[in-house]
Amino acid sequence: MPKFNCKNKQTIVPFFMPALKIHEEKIHECFESSGTNTEEIEREAYEKGFEAGEKAGFAMGEKKAMVLIERIDNLLNELLVIKNKILKETEPQIIELAVEIAKKIIMKELSIDREIVINMIREAITKIERTGMITIKINPSLNEMLNKYREDFINIHPDITFEVDPSCSSHGVVVISSSQEVITDIDIQIKNLIEEMVKNLHGN
Repeated sequence: MPKFNCKNKQTIVPFFMPALKIHEEKIHECFESSGTNTEEIEREAYEKGFEAGEKAGFAMGEKKAMVLIERIDNLLNELLVIKNKILKETEPQIIELAVEIAKKIIMKELSIDREIVINMIREAITKIERTGMITIKINPSLNEMLNKYREDFINIHPDITFEVDPSCSSHGVVVISSSQEVITDIDIQIKNLIEEMVKNLHGN
């Protein structure tokens, strides 16, 4: 036992409470009689504490994951709104660009194969109401070519006349019967097609 020195040079011996010492001895006796040692108790307490901490940590991690998922979901929704807004704002430009691309492709085809115009005229004469005289208005640039196919058109309908009109498109003709009028102008057909496409998109 340690000894403590005082000013009067007397030796002081530590004093133990008898009751505490008795209780300590009884606790050790209980552990020994039950076959349980303090190391096992400490290990069991540590394992329980670790398990509790692990569960608490998992619960906290799960909560953080849910918050993160919610933030990602909100971000995706915001991006969708931005995307729809951009598409809505740029839709006219996109449609205009699509029209120009389509026109360039078709005009190139027409310049390579002029008989496309002839086929459109045949189709128009076939579909139009064929009663009485049918007038086909053409651009002067098409006159020479159409004269080569005049008999083909007459075989479809005998009462056909050609009328040269500078106001007509060089990429199509106007077929007129007594009650109907069919315009085969490529520009107008593309415009009508795009308008129909936009109408269907807005309808959906």
